[in-house]
Amino acid sequence: MDTEKLDQMDMLREMAQVSGPIETQEEWLKRVSTEEFKSTNQATKVWVSENQTLREMHEIAVEDYVTSRHAILDLGLLRTGLALAAQAIEKFLKCYLLASGLTIEDARKYNHKINALLEKAYDTSAQRELLNYSAFCKELEKWYNSRYPDSLNHASQWMRSAVPEFDKFACYLEECMPIPSTVMHLKYGGGEMGIEWSSIFVRLFGATSSQHRAALLNENTVLTSRLNELEKKFLLNRLTAAMPAITLKESMEHSNRVQAVIRKYENK
Repeated sequence: MDTEKLDQMDMLREMAQVSGPIETQEEWLKRVSTEEFKSTNQATKVWVSENQTLREMHEIAVEDYVTSRHAILDLGLLRTGLALAAQAIEKFLKCYLLASGLTIEDARKYNHKINALLEKAYDTSAQRELLNYSAFCKELEKWYNSRYPDSLNHASQWMRSAVPEFDKFACYLEECMPIPSTVMHLKYGGGEMGIEWSSIFVRLFGATSSQHRAALLNENTVLTSRLNELEKKFLLNRLTAAMPAITLKESMEHSNRVQAVIRKYENK
């Protein structure tokens, strides 16, 4: 075998030995070999498999939340942003219904009827805190309708000062989503690669959604006041996955280690 092929094999071998973004191979094997990890991981796999519709609805709700904040606060697109904000809350509340065992057809009966949806979410979850947002949900219905030219409620009557209540409600719904205690870790860690439950909280720290961080934190006192706490929860709860979500910093550091190996052999 010629020298060039030997060098290539050595480089690939050395690249394979580069420590992962979070832990070494030995540390990873030790973590995933425990009975606690196996039990939690298996329960999570089953729940994820059985709740695809709920997970997709939640994904869209979070995307609407991120996009609505960006539209209102960064772009000044009030009509679009307010309508998306209303849809974000609507979808979060529909997640409550799906999590309680209702079907997507049941949830569709409440399309754009956000206050009625809130009451149904309360009925299924018994979370009394939800009822504190009844008046706000009536306002959200106006937000949704403000995108139409014949609406009696023009978007211009609301300004960015309306966003804090929206943030408070969205983050409450995210954190109090009635999913089983066995998979509660998904809210903060996101599951495999951070994509099984890509929550508002996970998107603050995961590398794959790092571009959402600025839109999430802009004028968001609900999140900025808890940033250190949420980061600790992310770093801890992600370890329930075999392939945890990684931060942008970890991704870059790992990439730099791999590139160092490549440069070593290129300079030979």
